[in-house]
Amino acid sequence: MGFTLNFYKFSKERVEKVNQEFFNTVNQITNLTGNLIDAKGRKVSSDLFFELLEKMYIPFDDEGNAIMPSWIAGPELASQIIKLKETNEDKEKLQSIIEKKKKDFYAKKHYRRLSYVD
Repeated sequence: MGFTLNFYKFSKERVEKVNQEFFNTVNQITNLTGNLIDAKGRKVSSDLFFELLEKMYIPFDDEGNAIMPSWIAGPELASQIIKLKETNEDKEKLQSIIEKKKKDFYAKKHYRRLSYVD
């Protein structure tokens, strides 16, 4: 029983340390690439979400569908994000960002898909 408990404690501590190191590394990379969004005391809003999306790399599959990134947030931030209400204006803004990202994505590819040109 003692071995199992010790192994559990060791494993839990190790996972916490790896998670902390992972988030520290992600934070450093985000700072170095200029992809950091500082809300500067602003409330969580769709505008902050769009500001973040505009800085992120978004790839597209072979059919031209955006492969949206995964998000990681603490419980308090996640709760605030869930409470946001999506408006028609938000949907249009998101679509506009995705279309811009799609054009950028195809422009940077090694080949161009002429069928995509507007």
